[in-house]
Amino acid sequence: MTHLIIDGCSQCYSSCHASDMADAIWRFDQYMKTILIECQCDKYTGFTEAIGEKHCFRNHVAMTKPYKGSRVGKDKPPFTNQIKEYACDKWGFEWCHNFEADDACIIKAYDLGFSNVIIAHCDKDLKQVGPLRFYDYFKREFSTVTAEEGEYNYWHSVLVGDSVDSICGLPKVGEVVAKKILDGVQVADMPNIVASAYIERGHDYRFFLEQCRLLRLLHYRGEVYTPLTLDEWNNLAKAIDAR
Repeated sequence: MTHLIIDGCSQCYSSCHASDMADAIWRFDQYMKTILIECQCDKYTGFTEAIGEKHCFRNHVAMTKPYKGSRVGKDKPPFTNQIKEYACDKWGFEWCHNFEADDACIIKAYDLGFSNVIIAHCDKDLKQVGPLRFYDYFKREFSTVTAEEGEYNYWHSVLVGDSVDSICGLPKVGEVVAKKILDGVQVADMPNIVASAYIERGHDYRFFLEQCRLLRLLHYRGEVYTPLTLDEWNNLAKAIDAR
């Protein structure tokens, strides 16, 4: 049995760009019908963030900049709350509290086992875990991410950050430099290599850990991700100084 996991965040948001509520419902229904037809799974679970949810753990992790601070004060599309309620009432979606829909998708995938799921999404952040199968419901494309590709994608994001969510990453490091830093690096060495890049550019452990935790999707509820301990960071810094 294959279980479909749906990240409904962008699906709800896109459906709300409508002329009225009836149109928003029609758009959401079309997404769902297409997803279910093309993925052909035995069961599905959909997730969307709770209405008015302001207690995402990333809001407390973010110290350098407010998480998603660039969106503060911007109006949400009309019918946003109504279409979220519709997703839950009509299609059985589940509310997410304290974390986001993409976190919920990955947590569910770990619960069910990666070989038993397809994740329907349109968010590149989900592709930091593998081996998993994905279906992009905007592009209507399937893809597969290996465990190695997932790790690469995650550590690449720790270097470049995410401007949409106001996550710094490593300042002044863009796509080209990030690729050069990670080129040919084994998965097991990626935490040290990326940490070294932060140290060499004068950043401290707190800042590095903040970026890692903001960008990593939860693997289980209550996870507090620590890729390197403070002692490991300090030892790495001493080794760099001794070169």
